[in-house]
Amino acid sequence: MAHTSEDENNAIGDAQFRSLIDRAHDGLFLIDPETGQIDGVNQTVCDWLGYSKDEVLDMTIFDCQTTFSEPDGWQTFVQRVRDENGVQLENEITTRTGSMLPVEGSISVVSADGSDYVVAIPRRISNSE
Repeated sequence: MAHTSEDENNAIGDAQFRSLIDRAHDGLFLIDPETGQIDGVNQTVCDWLGYSKDEVLDMTIFDCQTTFSEPDGWQTFVQRVRDENGVQLENEITTRTGSMLPVEGSISVVSADGSDYVVAIPRRISNSE
């Protein structure tokens, strides 16, 4: 009988992991640190924004939030995230209808397969908080 490691026995598959992330209460953005292009997003963010996943993946971070409106400010922020090894941020996400969703989130820069990504995990907050 072949032996498997404990990690292999407890690991979930990539598709199941993706499904769980898509249904998480918090949002998830993967953003190109150089261009601000949104490279990945979970279904929660799509639901908040009112766009399909394909539509969101055609957007940049400048299209859907209020803190960063131009690349220079984005580059300065990404450098701060790198320098501080992650930051917390409050922001507002702009929906398809133009309404604003207040969020707070954790932002970090992560390397995977030779590429860097800004990982943003926003959580909705109420206007009264």
